[in-house]
Amino acid sequence: GDRDPRVRAYVAVLDRQNPPVIDAVLAVHYGETPLVYWLRIIPPLQAVTALLLLLAGFFIIRTRSDAAREHVWAGMARESAHQLGTPLSSIGGWIELLEERGEQDPQAQAMARHMRADVDRLDRVAHRFERIGREPRRDPVDLNAMVDRVANYFRARVPTLAHSVAIDVRHDDGPLTVTGDAVLLEWALEVLVKNALDAMAGQGGHIALSTAKRPEHGCRIRVADDGPGIPRELRDRIFEPGFSTKQAGWGIGLSLARRIVSENHGGRLVLVPTDRGATFDVILG
Repeated sequence: GDRDPRVRAYVAVLDRQNPPVIDAVLAVHYGETPLVYWLRIIPPLQAVTALLLLLAGFFIIRTRSDAAREHVWAGMARESAHQLGTPLSSIGGWIELLEERGEQDPQAQAMARHMRADVDRLDRVAHRFERIGREPRRDPVDLNAMVDRVANYFRARVPTLAHSVAIDVRHDDGPLTVTGDAVLLEWALEVLVKNALDAMAGQGGHIALSTAKRPEHGCRIRVADDGPGIPRELRDRIFEPGFSTKQAGWGIGLSLARRIVSENHGGRLVLVPTDRGATFDVILG
């Protein structure tokens, strides 16, 4: 059978898909199952579908009133979150395959852990989009724990050698709890930290996150960086939807963060005047 050219050609196809398992007695040649084939093809199809939804949404938004735009944005965000579900499940399946095949490879296991963490984050992002246009939740939110979680996530992903970025956290003594939507508040905080990182791209620097009770009432989360700062003539415009100081920016991050803080939590997001870098305060309760 192994002399048949059709068998040899088929074996070559299998070997291109997976390396053969060879021992002293025999060699096992195996290919991909239909499940693996669909795990490969479904994510790009879902990504294309999500892109088409976004393009359709932009067209509708340009031709509708403000109220209709709000409705379209909310519906488009929820549908995008739904469309992300299948590719995320497929990627999770790929990670499981990597974990199984790399049981004896510490590097593969470490890679799988990082991939799993990023997939979990994407899953949280999808859930965030599902919240748009819905009534915000009113749950106890531990601000100190939330700030620690965001800081730890970004610490694992910032440069540590050339142009290193340090992220420090400082809390007031004792717990700091507010009533709100933890998913949305964490989203707003991530926007501020991501903006600080973008501001220091290519030069490195320091980001300080802190929480504190306000003497008069409520509490405050502060995100401060020692980057180039925001030019004075642009400070009044940074919360405008569509305005960005970055060439590749979409101009929705800060406007979204302010909307989460003000409309969903009755708070304020403000730019604190400073001589160096940029400092934002999230004021709640």
